[in-house]
Amino acid sequence: MARRERRALELAERRKEKKSSKEARTTPPIELLARKRKQYANAWGETAAELVRDGHYAWMADRLGDSLTPTRRKVLEIGIGTGASTGVLLEKGWNVVGIDENVSCLEVAHAIHSGTLVLRGLPTEVTQGVYSVNYDECAHPGVALAGPQSAKGPADLSRLLLIEGDLAADPGLTRALVDAGPFDAVACWLIDTHDARVQDTRIRSIGIRDAAEYRLGMQRLVYLLSDTVLRPGGVLQIVDDVAESRTPVRVSEAMAAGLLRLRSGLARGTSLELLSLDTRGSLVSIRSRREPNTGAAVGAVTRA
Repeated sequence: MARRERRALELAERRKEKKSSKEARTTPPIELLARKRKQYANAWGETAAELVRDGHYAWMADRLGDSLTPTRRKVLEIGIGTGASTGVLLEKGWNVVGIDENVSCLEVAHAIHSGTLVLRGLPTEVTQGVYSVNYDECAHPGVALAGPQSAKGPADLSRLLLIEGDLAADPGLTRALVDAGPFDAVACWLIDTHDARVQDTRIRSIGIRDAAEYRLGMQRLVYLLSDTVLRPGGVLQIVDDVAESRTPVRVSEAMAAGLLRLRSGLARGTSLELLSLDTRGSLVSIRSRREPNTGAAVGAVTRA
């Protein structure tokens, strides 16, 4: 990235942070949360449409499923956005349990795909400018995934379950997902969030202060959850975009090696071992497998 472009991005980011800080100080936290969730859903809908149009979501889904047999088709999607990625997974024949903290995103996805929607959070103000979300228990989620596995047509109640929940501090969600599992795969694609997320007391309590910390913190929690809900041999796929701007970028060998070291660190303490790394432009898909054969090597880097 050119120095001038980097400087312009830094200035734009500072202006955005200043505006967000002022908004957080002057707006009641529950009102701010609802506003930012809707803004994020609108913005992500546009981004997701581009990802569908350019074939990126289809590429991610192909990377997720190329090692699975046709009879093993249940995936946990962490961070569904507005459901465009969910739609691709359904088209590929997966039964999907999708979770997201953003109610606005869940409602958009449900309007598109139907299925079953479980809203279970109640935001409350903790102190000035800070909120917390209390979640109800989620009863018997597994019943929503007992139906036929058709790769054609719209989603139905038996193939799609959308759950409001938060990996950061939501024990009821973990229990519900254990009940719905085991899963053949877990997909976490381009995880991101809205600007009010750092006003959540749970996010603050684990030391997350900005978007980069949020992404890494949530991905660490994804590894820990996957170690619990994946079947033996099941696959976790995390996809990131390494581009810092809209300028096209390709993943170098050195960058790929660094990403693999990062993923090894995030997986520390789990039974997940790295399986493969694939790239498509600035997109990086890294797969890990639960309890693979001892001594299995990471696959070669492949580029689309």
